[in-house]
Amino acid sequence: MFVVGLGIGLVMQVLVVAVQNAVPYSRLGVATSTAAFSRSIGGAFGVSALGAVFDNRLLRQLSEHASKATLSLLKGGSIVVNPAQINRLPAAQRAVVVDAFSHGLRDVFLVAVPFTVLAFVLSLVMTEIPLRTTSQMSTPDAGGGSVTEAETVAAGLIER
Repeated sequence: MFVVGLGIGLVMQVLVVAVQNAVPYSRLGVATSTAAFSRSIGGAFGVSALGAVFDNRLLRQLSEHASKATLSLLKGGSIVVNPAQINRLPAAQRAVVVDAFSHGLRDVFLVAVPFTVLAFVLSLVMTEIPLRTTSQMSTPDAGGGSVTEAETVAAGLIER
């Protein structure tokens, strides 16, 4: 969990900064919310797809290696919802179920590898946009100075 948290934690904020840097100041809210929405939808589809892979591989492994008595104890998918039920099985059958779990998880990671490689390659070919050096957009005022966009909007000089 530490490795996953570290990896996700290092990537999530970089995505937000990159998206916010690539759009004009007037579109920061739209860009940030679109990035968050896309991440949520992608996560939902990813969990669904990889969950289906896990279920498929687990059931295939169990049907190939578990006895009919073990399979009757595991009806209804309760073992996936509550893996603590594995402890109630006899030792020999417990090993078969744990092995099926490990094969199912291994296959999930193997299915995810091509997507990870694709994301890495896409990150290498992305156009680099240098980070902004100011925190707000400045527009010249009539007196030769500069006024921030927020001050201009507050003064009613431009409409949103």
